[in-house]
Amino acid sequence: MEREESRNLTPREPPDSGSWDGDTCREIRPANIYDTAANESWLEDRAAQGWYLTDMSGWRASFRRGEPGAVRYRMQPVGKKAEQPTEEMRDLYGAMGWEYVCTLQDLFHIWRCEDPKAPELDTDPVVQELGYGYLKRRMVWDCGISVLLLAALLTLWVWMPGITDTPLLDTVRECVPGQILAG
Repeated sequence: MEREESRNLTPREPPDSGSWDGDTCREIRPANIYDTAANESWLEDRAAQGWYLTDMSGWRASFRRGEPGAVRYRMQPVGKKAEQPTEEMRDLYGAMGWEYVCTLQDLFHIWRCEDPKAPELDTDPVVQELGYGYLKRRMVWDCGISVLLLAALLTLWVWMPGITDTPLLDTVRECVPGQILAG
């Protein structure tokens, strides 16, 4: 229901969430960074309402106001250590009708196309596999680090009460600045 209401916005009205300042607005990205289809669809919906992506970092997206239109967005996985698309890539994609918008967390290049007849990016499954293969390894690495941190926190949570009845109070008493210098 809320999503349907947001589609009825005109470009002169503020967005449902985030901050709005005349011709620009900032919003929270509604989907996980790795859910490319949901993010692309959200960006296309915003363009249909007259809000065009200018930058995205973390969970925050910045938009500029324009005429509502049918625009396609594509999130293309970035290879290792590629911060920006090369000039050659920009020229090639530009010739096909695609415009570079920004890079999201060194994971995705975001491209925009206003021509409905322009060819899709990366139609070759082998090329797609290379990009998403690196992304998969990064996701597994991020998940592994998160699991290790969670295990460490759970271990501390289980182990600390066995040492003393008041671990936080004991830590504060032991770390008072005057006692550290004196003792």
